[in-house]
Amino acid sequence: MGGQQVSLLAVAVKDSRAELRRLVAREGLSLSIFLDEQGDSASRFGVRALPTAIFLDQEGRVAGRFVGPQRWDKEALLKLARQGG
Repeated sequence: MGGQQVSLLAVAVKDSRAELRRLVAREGLSLSIFLDEQGDSASRFGVRALPTAIFLDQEGRVAGRFVGPQRWDKEALLKLARQGG
């Protein structure tokens, strides 16, 4: 992303391991997905609807959030990613 380092962490919330495997196979996903069967990460970050995209700054603080499906070429998303959060 413009020479800047951006990391993506996908989190499956309250899914079973079997459900996640089926999703990955069906969609042909090749990214790592963290399985949060208890929903602890959603609670910690105040997620109330899925999907939710949360941008963290370099110190791990929430720098922005978007709720619902997003166009990933949307300028607001690109701006947050460029700023490192």
